[in-house]
Amino acid sequence: MQAENAMQDAFVAELHKALQHLYDPGELRKSRLLTLFSLDKHPTPLSALRQNLLNSIQALKPGSHVPDHALEWRLYEVLTFRYVEQISQKEVATDLALSIRQLRRREKQAVRALADYLWMRHRLDQRADYLPPASVTEPAATTDVPASDHENELEWLKDAYSSETADVAELIEGCIKTVTPLAKQSGTQIEFSRQEDVPPVVGVLTTLRQAMLTLLSTAVRLSCGGTVHVAVNSSPQAATVHIQHTGHGSDAIARENVESLEMAERLIALCGGTLELSKEQEHPSCLDATLVLPMADQWLVLVIDDNRDALQLLKRYLSGSHYRFIGTREPDKALSLAEEMAPDIIVLDVMLPGIDGWEILGRLREHPHTRNVPVVISTILPQEQLALALGAAAFLHKPISREALLSLLDRLLLHSATGSR
Repeated sequence: MQAENAMQDAFVAELHKALQHLYDPGELRKSRLLTLFSLDKHPTPLSALRQNLLNSIQALKPGSHVPDHALEWRLYEVLTFRYVEQISQKEVATDLALSIRQLRRREKQAVRALADYLWMRHRLDQRADYLPPASVTEPAATTDVPASDHENELEWLKDAYSSETADVAELIEGCIKTVTPLAKQSGTQIEFSRQEDVPPVVGVLTTLRQAMLTLLSTAVRLSCGGTVHVAVNSSPQAATVHIQHTGHGSDAIARENVESLEMAERLIALCGGTLELSKEQEHPSCLDATLVLPMADQWLVLVIDDNRDALQLLKRYLSGSHYRFIGTREPDKALSLAEEMAPDIIVLDVMLPGIDGWEILGRLREHPHTRNVPVVISTILPQEQLALALGAAAFLHKPISREALLSLLDRLLLHSATGSR
């Protein structure tokens, strides 16, 4: 029993190390968990290990029957904030209304709970010989990573994650929240502005987030009590993020951040974007950077509904997705708008003034420019069979959830692309 307890303690230490370096391939590839979880022969072992840990944390999420104040929720939150989202101890402690000392105790409890789950799931009591306690508890070497290792890690990142779409403004707001404690320490203000209806961008979000955090934290350090200005705008081809600061940090701080800016530039390049530093900076401790990020391919969704609130709701649902919203409250203009805009999908209400949705559906099905456009009937009426009989591609019963809407649109888009409608 004593030997098993020692092995479990060693496993907790190894797990904690892996969680701390969850997104660091250089450290993660050293983890003994790869062998313990039989992932060392996996085609992409680091991705498999990371996903294993993320799935296991998610498995500890309490059910809806567990009270919000229960310890299970606190431990799950700590695992999520500290390791999945990699948020600093100070910020997590503030968010959870804990002292740093209390948070550290919670972290130990949370890692132990996750270790117990993984120990049972992988039956590690039968594989403990792979985890010698002495070698696990040795401190990790703190040598500099050779440039060739950086190259290998960047190459690995190209294939480690898949591209996703994201609302760039929401992504930056999350990054600003993360660096706010750093800004408060130096008395720096962060001002954020955004253009309305910026289309979503596409890229490796984990990589893009780390690049954004690097740029923002660099701007905060260089500002040294001034103001960091962040603005999001868009052009027909790309979204742009402009980061500039007032106030001047020391030249020493500027020199320290040269490598960070170079790494941010390379991370953004992995996402298909570019980082442009102003060449007109008169002072070496200034930062005037513009990120240019590729926009995601978008499909146009025309929503016809005379209810203003319903239009606003669907517009919000489609925000940040690969669908672009256009809506009208005037049913008599629906057909001409459909001809002009050539939407990929139409969402149509039934109870409309003057001309109802059934008649509009018939006209859309008869017109040569719109007859092949999928139409989704969305109504509170129980008329799914009638809608399908009249040529609708699908039916959504109000009230609509975002998940149901996006899932249906994705399915219709796939069917259209494969010609299986």
